[in-house]
Amino acid sequence: MNNLDKKRIEKICKPYYEDAESVIHRWGHVERVAKSAPFFVEFLGGNKKEKELSYIAGILHDIVRPKTEKRCHAKASSNKAREILEESSEMNEREIDKISKAIEDHREPTKWESPLHQSVYLADKIFEHMGAYLDFRASVWAGELSHTDYKNKKPIEAILTYYEKASNKFLELKFPKSLEELVNHQKKWNKEYKKALENNKEWALDMGKRLFKTGRQSKDFDKTLKTFNTENKKQEEWKKEMERYIKFKTNKKPLSIIKK
Repeated sequence: MNNLDKKRIEKICKPYYEDAESVIHRWGHVERVAKSAPFFVEFLGGNKKEKELSYIAGILHDIVRPKTEKRCHAKASSNKAREILEESSEMNEREIDKISKAIEDHREPTKWESPLHQSVYLADKIFEHMGAYLDFRASVWAGELSHTDYKNKKPIEAILTYYEKASNKFLELKFPKSLEELVNHQKKWNKEYKKALENNKEWALDMGKRLFKTGRQSKDFDKTLKTFNTENKKQEEWKKEMERYIKFKTNKKPLSIIKK
C-alpha cells in the first residue's frame, strides 16, 4: 500500500466522521488510533505490511458509531469497513479480512492471532481510554450520554457511572507484559482523577462539570481540548499531560510517551 492508497481511504472516510453522532468519536480520535496502531504492531514484532494495514484499520474502526454504549458498534464498523475497502481499494480479500477482524475485535480482549489483530485494540484502549487524556474524554462522553444512557443523572454522577461501567473495565484488562510500564503510567492518572471526584476535590469537580457541559452541548471535542482553560495547578498538570499525548509524534515508540 502506498501513500496514495492511504490518502484515498482517508478522503473517503473523513465525511463519515465529520457527521458522526458522537463528538469524541470524530476524526481526531480515529486519526490518533490510526497513528498509534502501527507502533504496537512494531512493538509486538509485526512486519511492514501489518503496520500499513493497522493504520487503515485504525481509520475505519469507528466508522459506524452511535451516541450510546447500549449498542455494540464494532461489528457494524467491521462490516462497513469491508464494504468501503471492497469498493474503493486495491487490497486483496485476505488483507481486507485482517483489517475487518482487527476492527471487529477492538472492544474486548480475545485470542489474538497477530500483532495487526491486536493493534487497534491496544491503541484504542491504552491511549484513548487511559491516561490524563481520558479524564477529559470521559467527562465529555458522559455529557454526550446524558441524552441517552445517563439521562437524568447529574454531571459528576454521570462521569463516575462511566468510570464504573467502562473505564474500570479497561483498567483491569490484561495487556502484554512488555507494555506494563506504559499501562501503569496511564492508569495512575485515571485512578487519581476518579478518586478526586469521589472525594469532592474542587479541581476535579470543576474540570468534570465544564467538560460534561461541552459534551452535552455537542461542542467540537478537539477544539474543547485545545481551548480548555485551567483554573489551578492540578488542572494544569492534567492539561499538560493530555497535550503531551495529543502532540505525540509518530516517529517515536509507544513507551516514549512516558519519558519526560
